[in-house]
Amino acid sequence: MMVPSEDSSLLFIIGAGTSRAFGVPDIRTFYDEFKEEQKRRNEDTTLIEKLEQHRKGEVDLETLITDLRNLQAATETMAGVISIPEDLKACAKEANIIHNRLMKFIIKKCEKFDEQRAVRAYRPLLELSHLKPLWIFTTNYDRIIEYSCEMSNIPYSDGFVEQEQGLFLWKDAFDAQLRLAKVHGSINWFRDESSPKTIIKLEEPHPFPTSDFKISFKQYNFSTSIIIPTFEKYISELPFFALQTRLIDAVRRARICFVIGTRLQDPHLRNILLTSVDNTVIVGVGPSPEIIRAKLDNHPNVLTIKSGFEEFALASTGYLSEIIGKLASVDARELAAVYVEKISETLANLGQFLPSEGGSIEELVTGLSSSSYVDRANSARRLGESGIKRAIPSLLKLLDDQSDYVRTQAVSALGLLQAHEALSKFRHLLLNDENEDVKVEVVLALREMGSAGKEILREALNMPGISTYLRSIMNAR
Repeated sequence: MMVPSEDSSLLFIIGAGTSRAFGVPDIRTFYDEFKEEQKRRNEDTTLIEKLEQHRKGEVDLETLITDLRNLQAATETMAGVISIPEDLKACAKEANIIHNRLMKFIIKKCEKFDEQRAVRAYRPLLELSHLKPLWIFTTNYDRIIEYSCEMSNIPYSDGFVEQEQGLFLWKDAFDAQLRLAKVHGSINWFRDESSPKTIIKLEEPHPFPTSDFKISFKQYNFSTSIIIPTFEKYISELPFFALQTRLIDAVRRARICFVIGTRLQDPHLRNILLTSVDNTVIVGVGPSPEIIRAKLDNHPNVLTIKSGFEEFALASTGYLSEIIGKLASVDARELAAVYVEKISETLANLGQFLPSEGGSIEELVTGLSSSSYVDRANSARRLGESGIKRAIPSLLKLLDDQSDYVRTQAVSALGLLQAHEALSKFRHLLLNDENEDVKVEVVLALREMGSAGKEILREALNMPGISTYLRSIMNAR
């Protein structure tokens, strides 16, 4: 029987699987989509493929970041000791180029999420902080949780203190009822180049205007956004060492810890949980929660709920507040077991009302007119991949969508469907759309649409407003 702790608050550890429901890829999908984008844009992916071979295919976003940074760090470390071979210098230079492209890609992807859907799912969990101080640790780089807090009028602290309007400095300050700790960093965190120990948070992530991916903001000169993988060198630096310390203490004090949307690939996180599992009940939540149990040595204090994050958030509404009310006086494992069963039963009853992962053709066509831009974009992508030509008229309407992301996916789908009805609209987008990604997707679609598409590309090459980068893709073999 477990001894009650003075801190009876629940603890939540949230991984990339939670954000996937709102349109942000998980770390493996991030890797696949980045690699595919590089190929479609005719960028050299030789180094990425060599790194993939080295890891025998066991790759994702964070292993790629780690390997790219290792290559850069190796030359920096050796430079003062020996003469660096030219091929290694070239490899490090290429790693830097790919790394910078990857940072831009991550920011772009993380900012495109279904805002209303995210707030609706997160609000019940965040409101638990009204009952007790609540820690949420996340390995995610996106700002979905922060946005959900702001839209729900729930104050939170994340270690930063406002220095001036729009700019926050890292102070390891967690004094609100809701404490959000982003243990791998965030897309709006930066390091000041003139003072490497100064960690900055901006209200929003900023695109990098220069070729070396640096920005100037007020008196600061920022290097690339701080997105830290499970890499020993970075874990030992501020603010990540402080965040790891906070996590160790919070897990040790917690009586029940929900681990949601992660397969515990981070060895630091896994070891922290293993160290405390004798005294802390771990409830793993995800589509394959048995992986969490296995990585925690099948310990009897590890319980599981098979569910996506949205479904779990809906099914557990009310139950989590009841758990908080009873934790101080009831055995934690017995209490968790009762509520895991209740939540699982509720999920089973909800099943008939929840949409399928892929959706039928009719659902996908209907999804093209959804109020959610993520649903519109995903429906367009799936229809294109499925070869559903009767969706072409509906897809054509999306070429005027306000969302850049939706227009990009609609162009891609129409290209896959060889929709010659879209040729005149493609020409218009190529010359007039303000978003470069949409234009790139148009070029890629036109290149696959026979002589008519190639004729439009030849014509566009001689027109003003076509960037050098876009011309390079047009000319690629």
